[in-house]
Amino acid sequence: MERYLPAEEQHAILEDLERLKGRNNMTFLLDGWDDAMWRSIYGSILAEVAVHPIVLGLQEMTGRRATAENLVEVSDGSLQRKGVNPTAVIAVCTDNPMTMRAFHCISTQKYPWILVCDHYPGPTQSDK
Repeated sequence: MERYLPAEEQHAILEDLERLKGRNNMTFLLDGWDDAMWRSIYGSILAEVAVHPIVLGLQEMTGRRATAENLVEVSDGSLQRKGVNPTAVIAVCTDNPMTMRAFHCISTQKYPWILVCDHYPGPTQSDK
């Protein structure tokens, strides 16, 4: 089984590289969670209107602090692995914890053309 997975992974990466050629005006989505074994995972996706999204990758962050600087590093690395020029990204969407707010500040300084937003809906009635 182990010898088939690297080949399948490479095939999927090549398909993604082909699908990403010439695409612009994409939204970069970044979110993190803990899996069932309490590992810290961050996932990144590129989305575009009327086109299936592309998973850039999952990055295990267990043992690393999920600081804004580390998340920028993870984001930049995921774009580089799939050969995406940051100028093809027009928006970044994350959630709203303090780490992501700091991530927003760093992102807009590094890439001033990118619109940064969060998907956090704010407190609900049950939160009050």
